[in-house]
Amino acid sequence: MNQLSLENPVESRHLIPSSRFLTQLGSECAPSVLTMMRSGVLQRGLGTLGRLMHGHGLYPVFQPIVALSDGAVYAHESLIRGPQGTTLHSPDALLAAAAREKLNFEFESQCVSVALARWGALQEPGRLFVNISAEVLVQVMTQWGWSVCCT
Repeated sequence: MNQLSLENPVESRHLIPSSRFLTQLGSECAPSVLTMMRSGVLQRGLGTLGRLMHGHGLYPVFQPIVALSDGAVYAHESLIRGPQGTTLHSPDALLAAAAREKLNFEFESQCVSVALARWGALQEPGRLFVNISAEVLVQVMTQWGWSVCCT
């Protein structure tokens, strides 16, 4: 069984309210996603999903996660959607299109960026769970300067 060990080279970080952090992180991620899109990374994804990503057609919905004991909201899970009434509305269709167009990393990165930006803008209190594949998580962490070790 592999164990993931993460080390952050930046030791001192100021604590800021989570809604402000998420808004800031979402706004920091968004330019990098836009840079990927403008730099031609999405040139290989000229299909429907690539066009959808260029047009900012992805949006998150937030599913409450409740405690069974009392029904209190414990957290929210971010779920990505494409335009309603299209074949790319469901997450399964979006993931299949990402695989077909070879845009897995770009798609998942944009999903996280969109979710964090929207959650931060809402300024809702509480936890947010965001789904991301292990492969993309390792790529993102490496890009942000985190060392990732598997043992």
